[in-house]
Amino acid sequence: MKKEFAVILFGGLVFMPSCSTEKDSNDRRPCCMLPSYSKGSLVRKRGDYVCPESYFQENIRQSSNRIKALTSTNTALTVKIQRLELRKSSIAKVQNQAEKKAFNDSIIKITKELSNREKLVGIDIADCLAAIGLAQKENKFRREIRTLEKNVRTMREQLEKLNANKQAIAGLTF
Repeated sequence: MKKEFAVILFGGLVFMPSCSTEKDSNDRRPCCMLPSYSKGSLVRKRGDYVCPESYFQENIRQSSNRIKALTSTNTALTVKIQRLELRKSSIAKVQNQAEKKAFNDSIIKITKELSNREKLVGIDIADCLAAIGLAQKENKFRREIRTLEKNVRTMREQLEKLNANKQAIAGLTF
């Protein structure tokens, strides 16, 4: 039995084929369930998938997407920090209190957004670690375990960079 399910990710429509394993006719769950990426959770519980391969592949796919998003965010934040430093120096020369307050408010808004992203990445890391634990219990899926472990290491590195960027931005307040 082979079906396709549509999922909306980042505002675009994506079609993902399900795996082609046989399942019980009374089982109404799709073989590959795809949760919304914007909610922050990588994948649903293992029981939501008919075949374990789908669960691990979905974890790998979603963690790889999160790594790409984190890498581009950190690159953009480096540029953003430089622009904010220039803006702060120009505001300091003028001594306008309203501009200083607006600048501080924008810094607070940015740091809150980055804190929310950090929480989502933490959830993603926990989900990957749970998948690794399940795979180790089943004593299978060695390749998937290695890939998930690599993705967890990379997400942690990118999370450290994100945290450092957040600290740098927070330090720019007047």
